[in-house]
Amino acid sequence: MLKKSHYDYTTLLKKGAATDLKICTGKNACCTKSIEDEIVQNSEKIFRAQVEDKIIVLRHMINSNLNSFRTYFYNSLNACHEHLDALFGHTYGPFYQSNSQIFDTFFNRLRAFSSPFSDAKVPQITGKLFEDMFVIMFQLMNPMHSVTAEQRRCMLDGMAEIAPFGDVPDKITSHMEKPLVFWKHFVSSLDNMYNVLEGFMNISTSKECSLNLARMWDCSLCTGAQESKSCPGLCLNVMKGCLGDWAEIDQQWNAVIDSMVKISARIRGSQNLHNTLQPLPVQISEAVMEMQERSVTVSNKVIARCYPIEDLMRSVRHQRSARRRRDVVPRSITERSENYGKVLNSLMTSFAERLESLRGWFTALPTSFCSDSGLVAKEGESCWNGTETAPYTKEVAGDGLARQNLNPEYQADRFLPYRGLFVDERLRLGMLAFRLQNVLYGQNYTNYQVEGSGSGDSDDEDYDEGSGLSIVSLYSTDSTEQALEVQPHTSVSPRQFTSSSFVLLLILLYLTRSPL
Repeated sequence: MLKKSHYDYTTLLKKGAATDLKICTGKNACCTKSIEDEIVQNSEKIFRAQVEDKIIVLRHMINSNLNSFRTYFYNSLNACHEHLDALFGHTYGPFYQSNSQIFDTFFNRLRAFSSPFSDAKVPQITGKLFEDMFVIMFQLMNPMHSVTAEQRRCMLDGMAEIAPFGDVPDKITSHMEKPLVFWKHFVSSLDNMYNVLEGFMNISTSKECSLNLARMWDCSLCTGAQESKSCPGLCLNVMKGCLGDWAEIDQQWNAVIDSMVKISARIRGSQNLHNTLQPLPVQISEAVMEMQERSVTVSNKVIARCYPIEDLMRSVRHQRSARRRRDVVPRSITERSENYGKVLNSLMTSFAERLESLRGWFTALPTSFCSDSGLVAKEGESCWNGTETAPYTKEVAGDGLARQNLNPEYQADRFLPYRGLFVDERLRLGMLAFRLQNVLYGQNYTNYQVEGSGSGDSDDEDYDEGSGLSIVSLYSTDSTEQALEVQPHTSVSPRQFTSSSFVLLLILLYLTRSPL
């Protein structure tokens, strides 16, 4: 059978007990040491390629959905902007057309807000819009009064007191903020997951893993017997030993998946992005009409506050602007807006199902290898048990690094409780899960620091993952960790530390903690 393979068989030996072979041994071995070395190298190459293929498929799935969600967000903003253009164009005509740039800027800021690199806050974005609207509408209502840079500052300083739009800006901000924050964290978390998975691409294998892979896959070629694939039990034990460290990633990975599933449910429900953007043009129109109805009062307050005393004596005729009839928005725009709601529900439902299937992905890798590789014998077929073509009778080890001490294909001292692989990736996933849980709590994590143990009030009845430290910890879930509370940032005290300090502390704990 070796002659039918791609290995160099020109140096084949007569069948007999080989003395210089390490893994492809046996009474009828015909391989040389050079062939055995080639088998080891080839087996390791195949294994690494298959691992990378699985990571590539996973990253592609995440990235394709990420692009779909980004496209949906931009298209939804475009539809909302188009709706506002149609509504204001019909209602306010040339006054809107000549000042529409402030709304172009507003929607551009909303687009930029979804970027993980944006530090903007929703209240800042909506606040800037209404500041620009306030100044422009005052100028339109009071053409006799020009607005200088100094007077603009005066107007904006007194805007909270004057309240030209009533409470409409606060209502719009409250209506928009949480759904947009949920959406931003959802999309940026997908981006983070995609980037973290890149760290699993260039893997290395232990020497014992490489030897076991070779013994499992190609050592049967050295016997001269009929070709047979490896037994399923042998494959599971070899793969669980090779991927024992990978199973430990699921503690943090599953926490991210669970939080993402909950956030996707919120986006489909109470924090629906479509329900947030669809009424926005009408809400902004209500703000405009609020200032129109209060134009005399607002103008008098601005003039009294920001203009010279002689302007108070000037007789200015204020023509009260009547509430205009709102023209009907073209049906095509309305129908397109409604369709975006259906698209969002379909996207989120489909993606949530895919996310659920990714729970335990790293622990399931050995089973995935042994069922998908095509290198393992099917049920009922004769198979290679590592030494001969015969049934595999050894017990299959459990999942996870700690259980590999009982793996019959490996030496027990190779699997120490020290979590030495993928430290950076696990910390990044842990911190991502921690931030997502804070979002579910209703906290803006960028303005908070982590403090000692305590309890916090939550508005999420589904929040039951436990403490943030248990998510970020590099130890197994059997360890009991002290709970954390997220507190608003205050003055620095000995008990407080920043996120970077928190990560460093975890690393120190990880390096110094005694074996479990």
